[in-house]
Amino acid sequence: MLQSRYIVGKLLHFNGEGATYIGYDMQLQAPVQIREYFPRGLCFRSGTEVFADEGLTDAYDRHRVSFLNLAQALARMRSLTAILRNCRIYFLAGLFSAQRRRFKL
Repeated sequence: MLQSRYIVGKLLHFNGEGATYIGYDMQLQAPVQIREYFPRGLCFRSGTEVFADEGLTDAYDRHRVSFLNLAQALARMRSLTAILRNCRIYFLAGLFSAQRRRFKL
């Protein structure tokens, strides 16, 4: 359980920037995708915590800012009609998830 709201499921995809998990939003009772910032080669996991590798903190932080800027830009697009009306973005302490539903215009 993440932030007492999201059930985190299996890993769907991993690339150099991070991981995407299937999830479920208990409040909205809807499936979501949860994106975790976990840049390959810049950090490691210890239990449930993620830490920058020694000597790579500046690079880790710089990329983290880019990751969060993208999440924030996507969140601002929620007010757009038609194209992004179906996208919900959540900030989850360094994570974000997007739920997309298909609909007919």
